[in-house]
Amino acid sequence: MEEDLTVITFNERVFPQSVSFLAGYGIIGLYLSLVLVIGKFVRMFVSDISYKIPFDELPNVDKVLKLCLDIYLCREVKEFALEEDLFAKLMYIYRSPEMLINFTKLKLD
Repeated sequence: MEEDLTVITFNERVFPQSVSFLAGYGIIGLYLSLVLVIGKFVRMFVSDISYKIPFDELPNVDKVLKLCLDIYLCREVKEFALEEDLFAKLMYIYRSPEMLINFTKLKLD
């Protein structure tokens, strides 16, 4: 005689051991941690943008680039006094927003 053996089991869904620390907090904890992580990444990307905008949005940086190349050239030929003067001029331009705007504005022909 052959008898059919039927086994019925009830299994709970359990998080894997690697993420079990999140399971204790429930859905609100998961949502809160997700919002905080996304907020941290957004804040990290946006936090320094107010300092970068004046330098990223300059219309014509050819004069500034030429000044930097002149400083490099002065260092190569060991004209340190002229290099120091050009570097002082560069620092004056970068520290003064009005001078930076005047120095980098587009020239209309």
